[in-house]
Amino acid sequence: MKSSTPGWRGWQQATSRYPDRGGTCCNNHFYRRALYATIIGVMVKNDDLFRGGVGAIYSALSGATSDGALPLEMERGPLAAHYQNFALMYLAMIAEIAERQGYPLWSLEIDGKSLHSLVAVNNRILADPNNVKDYAETDEVSLRYRDDPQYFAWFEIYLSRFENAEMEAWIADRRPLYNRSLGGHLTAYFYNP
Repeated sequence: MKSSTPGWRGWQQATSRYPDRGGTCCNNHFYRRALYATIIGVMVKNDDLFRGGVGAIYSALSGATSDGALPLEMERGPLAAHYQNFALMYLAMIAEIAERQGYPLWSLEIDGKSLHSLVAVNNRILADPNNVKDYAETDEVSLRYRDDPQYFAWFEIYLSRFENAEMEAWIADRRPLYNRSLGGHLTAYFYNP
């Protein structure tokens, strides 16, 4: 099997260690890299990669506002709503991978903030996009992302563990949901009718 060959494992580990280029330490770019480090760490049994990836959850919670907005995503002006949601895509998948390894990241709290806090802010913004103005310095809010179901595929991960009527209503008529960055057909992987 290809994944067990030393050369392939070494390549996976090397490619998952690309450094931050250009100030993307603690935003959605970092969370995306962290997701890949997390899953590769599991696949090749590299605890350093796994821990580094999981560290993104700690970083996000440490940096979030008291009610769960991600400041670097809120700096995106009209795109702030999109990027709060986009960041959560990767954080949710990291949490799911960690949970399956026995690490309860969904229940992790830092200074009273949890992933549920970040989700709650996202849900408030979905319910009323003008709520993003409570966190972002912008007079306009781009809603384009709302037309693309891939950005909500991560809801399947969340809903497989927790009840949330607003999230369920948001995706009910958008299923099946697919997101290539998160591994494909998330409805098939997580939805339990």
